[in-house]
Amino acid sequence: MHFREQGKVLQLIRTIYDPTVGRGRQSVVAKIPKHTYELPVDIEALLTPEERIQATDYLVTLKAGREKTTNSNTVDYGYVRIERIVTALQAGAKPSEPNTERLWAVIGRLQRALTKAGCARPKKAAKPAADEAPYTTGQEPGLTSLRSVSLSPAES
Repeated sequence: MHFREQGKVLQLIRTIYDPTVGRGRQSVVAKIPKHTYELPVDIEALLTPEERIQATDYLVTLKAGREKTTNSNTVDYGYVRIERIVTALQAGAKPSEPNTERLWAVIGRLQRALTKAGCARPKKAAKPAADEAPYTTGQEPGLTSLRSVSLSPAES
């Protein structure tokens, strides 16, 4: 049994050896929606027991792969949704009372899940000491302005 994704449909294809041609011929046994993870009963009746096992294994593997991709994308790009919430709150949007409670609960669960996953909270950047204050005049350390240097006639 072979499987082929065609648009929004998953085709279940059976290959039968044809001795007159000397090779296998493929025929589509059934079509199911692409995001179906269980075989419909009417399609199970069209398959042999071996094909049923192959199709079920394929659908389980397909579902696991899609869930892994979805979970990975959610974790990698979930911060975008959080940033949108922050932007909306800064713009003056107010969540309803039940949603406020849900937001705080989810934030707590997110912190615990990050800790459990081994994602350490980033350290805050150390503030520079007073003597290491950034230069605001646009000069590099140790350089003085030419205007502030007076040359005596002997040095010129």
